[in-house]
Amino acid sequence: MDKDWYGTPVPWEVSWVAACSPEELLFGAVVEAPARCEEGAGFREGLWTHDVLELFVPCLRTTLHAARGEPRYLELNLAPSGAWWACLFEGYRIRCPRQPFPCEVRVWSTRREGSWSAALALPLAPIGISLDLPRLRFCAILGEPRRYLIHGISPGGTPDFHRQVLSTTE
Repeated sequence: MDKDWYGTPVPWEVSWVAACSPEELLFGAVVEAPARCEEGAGFREGLWTHDVLELFVPCLRTTLHAARGEPRYLELNLAPSGAWWACLFEGYRIRCPRQPFPCEVRVWSTRREGSWSAALALPLAPIGISLDLPRLRFCAILGEPRRYLIHGISPGGTPDFHRQVLSTTE
């Protein structure tokens, strides 16, 4: 990821990975920039106020997903401190009423001078959804001033990662 939301080159390098087995989803990144975060690990909302990695993964559309209340996409957030957050959405920024989080998530994070890395493994069985991995969107909010990064596209306009994940599933 070498350009931000607006197509402007970023001054640091971000490398990411996502993989899935039948048991879990793995997501992580290495960021070659100083970490900006609050201290403390564990499940916590509001991570986007500092440096954060974000992964948006559409859920596979089946007849089960047609009913209101079924998840349309999963959002994962991961901070340099090892703090994380996850939420299922049934539509544009509409949280799914059934939220299985927090569940047992394994998290790794390392901070060094000028760089950081973080990864998490999310068990899929407690969530009970099928993910559309080819359509995932890796995003990040980094630096000061804030830079919004989204893998593979430079959409322009006001940054809105949720809109981008829905544009791949509508």
